[in-house]
Amino acid sequence: LDVSAAGFVAKKTVKEPFATAQFRDLSSTDKLSAPGFEKQDAGVDISVSGSDTQTSHAVKRVVTHELITIDTNYKEHIRKFVFTVKSWFTLLLGSNATALSVLSQQTARQKVPFDTQIRAVAPGFVLADMMTNAAVSGIAPFATHAQAQDALRAQLSRHPEMATSLHIIPQAEVQIAA
Repeated sequence: LDVSAAGFVAKKTVKEPFATAQFRDLSSTDKLSAPGFEKQDAGVDISVSGSDTQTSHAVKRVVTHELITIDTNYKEHIRKFVFTVKSWFTLLLGSNATALSVLSQQTARQKVPFDTQIRAVAPGFVLADMMTNAAVSGIAPFATHAQAQDALRAQLSRHPEMATSLHIIPQAEVQIAA
């Protein structure tokens, strides 16, 4: 993706959940077997070109759109008041004596006793043989079910005789050849 603004460059592609099967011409069976939501390209993260600025402290800012309905002006002020009170309470809660107590920190460490963490990754999808569930050689795994469907259609357009021998399965279900 190209960024046309001077001094900026695209750093990475942003992916967000999208209900792909709703927007494809699929049979009812295929729609039911497709995942509900898949991570699809939704935009890009842009930053200054060259080396990024580095800091030990950062501020994360969430940019949202504001919706104001005409004739309900009082609701706008109530919402701001509730969020202000909640923010103030959270700020005070983080710096009170209980939060700074050694006993409190010890309790927090007891809830998470291990330094190592497990990271769950999104499952990939592969084209596989229906009889053995072995992945089709020469075809890399796909990040989404929709990409795997496109590859299956392309494969079947080149080799229609394989229509009864190929299917899409999650990468975790692939049978590894012995």
